[in-house]
Amino acid sequence: MSGVSAPAISRPSTFHRAEISRTGSYSKESSVRIVVLENSDVFIVVSLSSREDTQVIYVDRTTGTLCYDGKVGKDVFRSEEQALSYVTDGSRLLCKNITYGRAILGYASLGSFGLLLVATKATATIPNLPGGGCIYTVTESQWIKVQLQNPQPQGKGEYKNIQDLAELDIDGKYYFCETRDITRPFPSGKRYHEPDDEFVWNGWFSKPFRDIGLPNHCVILLQGFAECRNFGGTSQQMGTVALIARRSRLHPGTRYLARGLNACCSTGNEIECEQLVWVPRQAGQSVTFSSYRWRRGTIPIWWGADLKIATEAEIYVSAKDPYRGSVQYYQRLSRRYGLQNSELDVVRHKKTQVPIVCINLLKCGAGKPENILVQHFIESVEYVKSTGKLPCTRIELINYDWHTNVKSSGEQRTIEGLWEHLKRYAKGIDFSEGSYFVSKKQIKECKGLVVSNDDFDGGFNLTSLQNGVIRFNCADSLDRTNAASYFGALQIFVEQCERLGIYLDSDAIYAYSSINKYEYSGLRSPLPPGWEERFDSVTGKHFYINHNTRTTTWDHPCKGKPWKRFDMSFERFKSSTMLAPINQLSDLFLLAGDIHATLYTGSKAMHSHILNIFNDDGGMLSSFSAAQNVKISLQRRYKNVIVDSSRQKQLEMFLGLRLFKHLPSVTMPPLKVLSRPFGCFLKPVPSIVPTTDNGSNLLNFKKKNQVWVCPPAADVVEMFIYLAEPGHICEILLTISHGADDSSYPATLDVRTGCSLDSLNLVLEGACIPQCAVATNLLIPLIGKVNSEDLSVTGKNSPSQEGSYLPFLFDFEELEGELDFLTRIVALTFYPSTPGKPVTLGEIEVLGVSLPWARMSTDCGISDQYIKLSQQNSVHNNDFQNDLDLNASTNPFLENSNYHSLSSSGDILPTQQSTTDNLIDLLTGELILSPEPENSNVLESKFNNVDNLHIFGNDDSGNLHRTSSVSGFKDEAVKELGHVQHYKDLSITLLRSGKVSLLIIRYINGPSSAGPTDMEGVCSLPQSKVQIWVSNTIHTDKQSIGTWDLKSLISESPQLYGPKKHNSEKEIPRHVKFQFRNAVRCRIVWVKLALPHLQPNIGEYNLFSFDENYSLRPSDSFAGNVENTRCIHAKRLLVFGKSVKDQGQDQDLSIQSTEMMKLRSFLDRSPSLSRFRIPIEGERLRDNDLVVEQFLSPISPAIAGFRIDAFNIIRPRVTHSPMNTVDGYSTLIEDRYIVPTVLYIQAAVVQESRKAVVVGEYRLPEAKAGTPLYFDFPQQFQANLVVFKLFGDITAFVDDVPDQDSKSFRAHPLASGLSLSNKVKLYYYADPYELGKLSSLSAI
Repeated sequence: MSGVSAPAISRPSTFHRAEISRTGSYSKESSVRIVVLENSDVFIVVSLSSREDTQVIYVDRTTGTLCYDGKVGKDVFRSEEQALSYVTDGSRLLCKNITYGRAILGYASLGSFGLLLVATKATATIPNLPGGGCIYTVTESQWIKVQLQNPQPQGKGEYKNIQDLAELDIDGKYYFCETRDITRPFPSGKRYHEPDDEFVWNGWFSKPFRDIGLPNHCVILLQGFAECRNFGGTSQQMGTVALIARRSRLHPGTRYLARGLNACCSTGNEIECEQLVWVPRQAGQSVTFSSYRWRRGTIPIWWGADLKIATEAEIYVSAKDPYRGSVQYYQRLSRRYGLQNSELDVVRHKKTQVPIVCINLLKCGAGKPENILVQHFIESVEYVKSTGKLPCTRIELINYDWHTNVKSSGEQRTIEGLWEHLKRYAKGIDFSEGSYFVSKKQIKECKGLVVSNDDFDGGFNLTSLQNGVIRFNCADSLDRTNAASYFGALQIFVEQCERLGIYLDSDAIYAYSSINKYEYSGLRSPLPPGWEERFDSVTGKHFYINHNTRTTTWDHPCKGKPWKRFDMSFERFKSSTMLAPINQLSDLFLLAGDIHATLYTGSKAMHSHILNIFNDDGGMLSSFSAAQNVKISLQRRYKNVIVDSSRQKQLEMFLGLRLFKHLPSVTMPPLKVLSRPFGCFLKPVPSIVPTTDNGSNLLNFKKKNQVWVCPPAADVVEMFIYLAEPGHICEILLTISHGADDSSYPATLDVRTGCSLDSLNLVLEGACIPQCAVATNLLIPLIGKVNSEDLSVTGKNSPSQEGSYLPFLFDFEELEGELDFLTRIVALTFYPSTPGKPVTLGEIEVLGVSLPWARMSTDCGISDQYIKLSQQNSVHNNDFQNDLDLNASTNPFLENSNYHSLSSSGDILPTQQSTTDNLIDLLTGELILSPEPENSNVLESKFNNVDNLHIFGNDDSGNLHRTSSVSGFKDEAVKELGHVQHYKDLSITLLRSGKVSLLIIRYINGPSSAGPTDMEGVCSLPQSKVQIWVSNTIHTDKQSIGTWDLKSLISESPQLYGPKKHNSEKEIPRHVKFQFRNAVRCRIVWVKLALPHLQPNIGEYNLFSFDENYSLRPSDSFAGNVENTRCIHAKRLLVFGKSVKDQGQDQDLSIQSTEMMKLRSFLDRSPSLSRFRIPIEGERLRDNDLVVEQFLSPISPAIAGFRIDAFNIIRPRVTHSPMNTVDGYSTLIEDRYIVPTVLYIQAAVVQESRKAVVVGEYRLPEAKAGTPLYFDFPQQFQANLVVFKLFGDITAFVDDVPDQDSKSFRAHPLASGLSLSNKVKLYYYADPYELGKLSSLSAI
């Protein structure tokens, strides 16, 4: 007897089971709240059933990126009510709309819109799987469209495609499970977050949530059908049957657009079906179950069909290598359904070949259109066998013409013929059987294959495994396939029930048998003398005691022949079997057939009446089905011709496929706004009205109509922006803001970037800012640092171009800069258009790409992959192993030194936080629990509440390790800390202004246990000093706070040096306090550590190393001993203090009121002169409409400038897909941000001398199509002819292509949207009162 041994005679064996709730049985359901505020801010409030806290995710309104930091009190809360109160500031009146949902299905930022898909209603169609877990079918969903302020141009075709995507039908066709992996056959040994990508349909749509470290907040969505039915047998034993159908995403599409094989070696309409039967038990009891899998899909060769409107579609087979990919297809099936060596040993199976049985239901008769597929199918199987690439797989092909047999022999004989073909193969393939045990102790005492993971308590014991698969197909894998699948699964279903003790023999109801009672196990026949039947509550199975021999067995002593119903005729099967469970199963197949037919053809399944053949009303349904089939056939033809192309496009966009075609200009992934939420100005921005924020509102305006006015004395306005995190800067987004006079906004802009103030490099000089309407968004692309040897081809250095102007023959050569992902400071210099006048400013946003390894701090899986890859490439062994050794079994990224409490999913739960006015960490803005910084509890609470940033570095041997960095503005250490000589000067910019009273340097031990530790080593050196200064801005003098002698500090505290003792997990980390004598109001803290230069031949010190496994690597100039080198390995710098109000807040309100009145008067003051259009006599285009000549009248007024409307063009991305491995541990940056595409327009005048004189060249910013842009010339002039010439990266742009079936974006060498025809308008300035009525007619 295989598997679990039978219990002893006295009684069934029992086990002590721990009282552990099963996975999925939570006290609350997951809930989602989409909150839209009056200012259009969008927040996603999520409460998962697997977590005790609530998370708040903010949708950035500029680029659409999701923002989440995991900080308690900011985006992590104890309850949903607290989260909603925080989002709405305690007033629901601020809410414009709240959408209630059950689960998040996906999100994508698509240029001007963000699309969020939410399941508003989900039905538990399989409420309680064995081992816990519930499968929900999405019954109602809602697409939430978030309007973004991204000014990047998009075409009308892209807007239409986005609207089509938002109309994708989700309801009733997709399902999910929040706690279990259901992408693999039951029971899956993989965790929930390790799905099989073949069946995950929202992988691309869920990526934004994985990127912010919340992978479980977007459920894994499967397409297909999942539902169950309860039924009973003759023995009053209840059972549950579930049908789970997973549709593959490898070849998605509609009927005539996705057939046969594709480049992924997958067939169209490929579906994996699983029939799961189990005996329900009470909580805490074991559950017996069995699972049977089969496959359905189109023929695995390269073929298709040309759709004809009036006639039947014409089938064709690829003339070039039609069987390419067939071998790979069968290899994938063999790997999924074949038994591995380890499984064979456990279940005591012999090593056999993996059978793959293909049941071909196509019409085989001569002259039939489908016959060509039958012949190629036979040849393809022979070809696959001849390759020898499947030595352990046996492929069998059975041609069974379903329609012909039904027409000639009738439905019943057709079913009997199918059973005859399946009998031999079904017995050999068999199905999986096993039991679920709630206690792992029970599992240890079982024999068989054990399946368990952390997603559920206890484990599964499999005593029998399915080996191989039966695959059904017709032309479309629809109607015939569904019917044949049902009758094949029906025989398996009856055998599954018999083995589970659920007897379906209808004769047992009347206490007699039409067959030998000792021959058929379906009868509860009388036991032989001396036998007794008992029930084992542990396994949930009946067992039998032979008192004659004092033995036990699981099998009935009168057990008959298995699979006996395969030998029965249809009528005998019907008369000897209970029909109620059979009809329950047919109901599932009917529903599943309609779902799959709707997904593939847009209509319900045809010829479904045969599934009701066991029903008494089957004859009536048959007559009705004939008329229904005609109706469905007409619906299919209409949708195949009219709707299928649109549905195909929807599926491709939902899966993230061919986006270069459907959404060519959309950035994937979107840029991040690096200047918020924690960016700040290092230098106050001058303002006419005294303010308390020093200009910080310019980085994060809540209202686009706000105006910042600088005093008129400023010749230039300089801004030094300290970014929230380091990254590569790609674009500057300006929001135009001014009063009635639009000339108050600056005219030009210089941009410098760098990792520190001393290393700023000029990346953009003299960029033109046109005059625009209020709230206009302008994008100014940037390149990296430009070297002096780069040749400039624009502006003053551009070569003169005489003669023919043919820029379409070559791509414009733009300046090529360098990528720098460590940029932390952006310096902007604005030059006013009119010197001496006040300058107005609006919101400023810095867009870019984060550090390539930034995701590793939030994604544990990515971290593990990156470390594993690094270890594989390392040729040295790490000589120094410590408590964070990567070779240990624990994941270092799941260990957090903050000692948060952990949920069952491994997510950090919030710790209790006080609401009193206590100290605030000025680096992060977080509240400190205790008002006394000297108390050790303060430090413990602080370390409990601060979120570490994980960064990576290489140790002495080249191995990669995880370390923790400074809190607050992430990665100061990364940009500031390097190898310096003698001392290190570190500046810390605080999140907010406050009174600082304490600075803490947390450190760790050195790598060598034999030598002195860090602090001990430093103290052994005389004159080891730490000096601290403070200041409010970078240009003011620093105020000295004091100097501390490290030797005296540490000598007074023996616990700070020597080998570290790990007594408790909650032990306060080692640290050094620098207590200020008096609290000091400041914004910047300067720290300097000075060591003596004892050895003249020692090269460099890394005095503030943030590597926990750091060991100094000797350089060529390093002649000393490594052990004599003393370093401090700082793990974190903490600054404590209290937030204070700015002194400006205490100013006389009357003075502020007076200044505000003056400001309002200035903004409302209309300019004395207005723009008016200059009429032209004629316009001539040349050079592919890139040059326009405008002829003017001799009496025309002096030309002051020109207006040009933003072009209706888009720049498509590079049409290739990145490698799969790139997404795991790198940052994707599109080519448009490496080499930006920039357009320039040159204006030249021809006066009486007929000689052209260039009056200006202007760099055009990116803006929404049709946005009017006004450019003033340096001076006014008279001219008879004005020539405008467009140049730059003109070949990089294309027109919007509304027809999604167009094969190429580049039908023409240049985009017609670049034409200057009727695009440029000249204007002059005049007093509108002098013009009178003409002013309204000629205003521009």
